[in-house]
Amino acid sequence: MRYAWEQGVLPLQLRRLGSEIVHSLGHVGPLAASGRQVVTVHDLNFLGHRGRHSAFDRRAFGWFVQRTVMRADKVIAVSEFSRSEIIRHMHVPADKITVVHQAGSDAFTSDSVDAPPSELVPNVSRPYILAFSALSAHKNVNRLLAAFDRVSSAVPHTLVLV
Repeated sequence: MRYAWEQGVLPLQLRRLGSEIVHSLGHVGPLAASGRQVVTVHDLNFLGHRGRHSAFDRRAFGWFVQRTVMRADKVIAVSEFSRSEIIRHMHVPADKITVVHQAGSDAFTSDSVDAPPSELVPNVSRPYILAFSALSAHKNVNRLLAAFDRVSSAVPHTLVLV
């Protein structure tokens, strides 16, 4: 559904709105859209995690990602590794890709948040380690849990998984 809307409806909406630029945050952007495009490619895990998607889904997704990164004016990668994989597998010129790491700056401290620190993660004692993840196999949450279990008696932290 997402791709049908993204490829069929979104380009029409962008034209109607007179958009000059669109930033697609999830690997694939509207190929028929006019104007400038930026795409964020988080990883190319669909190439390496074959058991997660069917062969057809991997080929279809790869086709869209390939055309999107070639169509885009700028590609954002979230790590140097992702950048090198995009260059290697998608044959995108290196100067077209900028690495923007997914981490908060020092401006995002507990002092800059309106809620008192004890309420940021309610019902969890401090200190804690906050881990963000999907439950997809390639995220390897089981490894995180096993690793934390091995060190939990030596650290005063609680693991909070979001």
